[in-house]
Amino acid sequence: MRDHIMGALDTGARRGELLLIQNKHVNWKHDPVRILLPGENTKSSKERLVPVGTSRLAEVLQRRRFLGSEAFVFGDEQGEHVEGFRSAWEALLAAAEITDPTKGLDGNLHWHDLRHECGSRLAERGVPLHEIQYLLGHASIVTIQRYLNVTLEALAESVKVLKRELGDLRSSIPHTPPEAG
Repeated sequence: MRDHIMGALDTGARRGELLLIQNKHVNWKHDPVRILLPGENTKSSKERLVPVGTSRLAEVLQRRRFLGSEAFVFGDEQGEHVEGFRSAWEALLAAAEITDPTKGLDGNLHWHDLRHECGSRLAERGVPLHEIQYLLGHASIVTIQRYLNVTLEALAESVKVLKRELGDLRSSIPHTPPEAG
């Protein structure tokens, strides 16, 4: 599951898109390495290129490369396609004590939340929304806005822009002392 989680966090691909990535879709000739998500494998039916931005994802791809061009990167140990991994995901949540009805833990963590996390991390680092929209394969910028989580820390950084601009503005306005009255 570790490789699957890294794949989801580092590509923003949907579960079905992730499971259909084959070694032949990984282009090692570019820097950074690129993953092609063919249109027939995407929800929008539009092809996407996703640059590999982390060494951890590059390591996963490299580790699976020897299986051959037709192998599925996020397939089974032999590179065969897998339909899903719901049982493994649920077992992981239970092992991590995210789900345990006896302890009142509801397990409100879904696979799709990793996609939201990818979009949120990109936004927090200043990636423009239209680029996040492309990477996640959304047809509308409105859709991407639902994925973005605003944090108090991010808002605090945002208002610092105003403070800097006000500071610049104050220094450019001549100071006139109030009249004695």
